[in-house]
Amino acid sequence: MLSATSGGTATKWNGDGPRHSITSPANVRSTMSPPWAPTLPTHDRDELGNFTPSDIVRYIACRPPIDGGTNDGGFSMFWAFMAALAAVPVGVFLVRPRLSKLFRNDFQGVKIEAFIGPVVTLTVFLAAFVVAQATQTYQRAGSQSTAEATAVSMMYEQAGMLPDSRGQALQGASVCYARSVVKLEWPAMGKGASSPEADSWAAQFNTEIGKVLDGPGAIVGQLVGLNRTQSETRQMRLYEAKPHLPQLTVILMIVSIIGVILLLCSFAIPDIRRRVLVPIALAFAVLLGGTLYLVEQLEEPFTGLIRVGPGLMSTVESKMSNDFQLHYPDASLPCDAQGKPNS
Repeated sequence: MLSATSGGTATKWNGDGPRHSITSPANVRSTMSPPWAPTLPTHDRDELGNFTPSDIVRYIACRPPIDGGTNDGGFSMFWAFMAALAAVPVGVFLVRPRLSKLFRNDFQGVKIEAFIGPVVTLTVFLAAFVVAQATQTYQRAGSQSTAEATAVSMMYEQAGMLPDSRGQALQGASVCYARSVVKLEWPAMGKGASSPEADSWAAQFNTEIGKVLDGPGAIVGQLVGLNRTQSETRQMRLYEAKPHLPQLTVILMIVSIIGVILLLCSFAIPDIRRRVLVPIALAFAVLLGGTLYLVEQLEEPFTGLIRVGPGLMSTVESKMSNDFQLHYPDASLPCDAQGKPNS
């Protein structure tokens, strides 16, 4: 990666990545956590061995350390969850019998729909929230792919404006990078991986731009900015290729949907015949089950039936290839049709 200074010259970065690296949110301490809470990794489960059991318990329960420290006054959702569970036996075994004795014949109790209604409402809200999050992931994946393809195309055009064909090597690297992304990296993203060939051609951008830093300042500045945009959008594209919804959220959604279906089928009024109840329950199950399937598809935007394809990058690659052959008929690209370097 290269950066242009205020004086019009450009200095080469060390090539280890973009100036502002994209850090996975899972590896960043949550701003809602107390300052004494340990940062627990979520993607790399093997790293949990670096923490003691007391650290993990303190993180979950948000309790201050034994040797001192203060709780910021925040009430942990962990204890709220435990209180909700404790309210069930308290209400059933302690409060309900006493109320029945006090009211006798006047006490009507609470109908079963009073229980099912809130559960259904919470399930619908949870499903809507999860679908909204997954939709944002899908939209970001598409926008990042579009921005990356646009940056590569413009970098090719700017390189062609350099005098004395000094941008030929950079243009060739742009074509090969686009080919490797379309043919190699896009299928690899389905497995959560990247393409070594795309990595190599992206690094080649840094090398080739470094050779033309003494060229026209306006063109060099454009190349440096486009190189940075390409690198950042690619990293974001690779990041969006992996699912991001917390596993506990997905599990809660699945359990809620199954529980709601069981409740509606089990406590339906006896007057409803089975030939009426079964189609209605099946339609409800298909609707909620389809929501789960939609979330899965949107959370992995580069795989499945609903996917973001490399259409724009493929179009850019085709146009750049034709233009390269037109302007450099005696030269050959440094890669094959798959984007792999020529041996």
